[in-house]
Amino acid sequence: MMLPEIIVIAAAVAVLILDLFLTERGRAALAYVAMGGLAAAFLATLLAVPPAGEMLGGRFGMDGVAWWFKLIFLLAGFVTVVISADLLDGSARVRMRGIGFRGEYYCLLLFSITGMMVLISARDIVSLYVSLELATIPLFVLAAWRRGDAQSGEAGLKYVIIGALASALILYGLGILYGLTGQTDLAAIRGALQDGPAFWLAAALVMAGAGFKLTIVPGECPLEPTSSTAARQMRTSSAPRRVRATGHGSYARVIRSICTALAVQSISASFFSTCAV
Repeated sequence: MMLPEIIVIAAAVAVLILDLFLTERGRAALAYVAMGGLAAAFLATLLAVPPAGEMLGGRFGMDGVAWWFKLIFLLAGFVTVVISADLLDGSARVRMRGIGFRGEYYCLLLFSITGMMVLISARDIVSLYVSLELATIPLFVLAAWRRGDAQSGEAGLKYVIIGALASALILYGLGILYGLTGQTDLAAIRGALQDGPAFWLAAALVMAGAGFKLTIVPGECPLEPTSSTAARQMRTSSAPRRVRATGHGSYARVIRSICTALAVQSISASFFSTCAV
């Protein structure tokens, strides 16, 4: 069930190792290694991954939503590698100083995609938080990719500060949920939650942190200039949108669980889930 994630991780490690031994001209082949890994993971998802199931004690699950999202992430990652190859190789019409380090770029991109794929299948608050960080931390580096450019450095610094704030809010909220229920499994939390001030504090912290991390209104206001600046520095404009797509899927899942736990009527639960997306 985790075969696609394993393939992408193996491709990322292969890119990083090959980058140590290849010459500058030979490093152009790293793009093909990354594309091959993403294509293999895409085929594995289509042919070898069941549409439903669980593993790791229920911490990792698969359903129709997760299956389709993984295909979207892999396809988006493949397209990102294709459109980035010319710029990194110096063969694009527009030349930019400070663009290089192909091995590190493809490695970070592949690890970020791995985090997105695990995040959409997370059924446990620990795996959900860790996979969210794996998906977003590489983007901090990509935002500040041009080390000699002031705007690129500013974009990376803003992304790190706001991302750290969002991570703290999410972690604090998830910690309160664990304290209230004594469970880390989302389904168990849904069954054990009860209405109260502590619950609403936890829900507010998780929703606020996710709003900043995933640039959901109004959290998009401070992050949109950062994302657009990073996109101008490097052709990674699809990366923040892939993180949004990943988080929106998990965000809707968590919000719906909270609504169900409070015995909210189905129309209200559907409304909040739709707002999350």
